[in-house]
Amino acid sequence: MSDRRRAQIEFELCVAAGRNEALQPLGRDWLQGLHEVLAPHVGDQPAHDISALLDGTMLHMLTANRPLNGPALRSAIRRLAS
Repeated sequence: MSDRRRAQIEFELCVAAGRNEALQPLGRDWLQGLHEVLAPHVGDQPAHDISALLDGTMLHMLTANRPLNGPALRSAIRRLAS
């Protein structure tokens, strides 16, 4: 989340995949990547929830141009992982 340009590109890929069926497999693979990293550690549903939280957090950071609230994010992740 420290690389704003990369985060923008990630969301642009997701939006483009929503508009262009040929990009949908790439968009799904991208979104699935974090889930695959997290699931062995926290389980399938918590991994899904944490991924959604991080995606939403990044979207808010990009659109509101606000800094990351690390302590609040860590607290939310801990709750979702338990």
